[in-house]
Amino acid sequence: MCRSSLRGFFIALTGALCSVAAAADFEPAGVLLCAVQEVRSCMPYNKCEATPPEPVGIPDFIRIEFDQKKISDMMNGGGDKTIAIERQKLTRSEIYLQGHEGYAWTLSIARKNGRFNLTTSETDYTFVVFGSCTLPE
Repeated sequence: MCRSSLRGFFIALTGALCSVAAAADFEPAGVLLCAVQEVRSCMPYNKCEATPPEPVGIPDFIRIEFDQKKISDMMNGGGDKTIAIERQKLTRSEIYLQGHEGYAWTLSIARKNGRFNLTTSETDYTFVVFGSCTLPE
């Protein structure tokens, strides 16, 4: 089933709730910590539905390391699973990250407030995830 094939991706990519550092624009350098606020699962010819993160293997937090071009999960002490950032684009208002792990994914982070959305895409299944990122202290 598509849901189980995306489990590893979500273990590497998402999380619960975290505060946003609003002091300055986020730059694609160093590290960001991110957490999930809402998950929606979508299938063709159906409406997207809210999905609890835990049953699909979504961790509480993820760590984006721009310099290393990788994203790591923060479950069980962190760093258990990583995925490569294959493409990165910076605009005035957004940081876009993309990759492919057997399915395509795109992560968009607002530079002004750290809010993000993540989409994954397979032929018959898509997840949409919303959350927030912050700079580590």
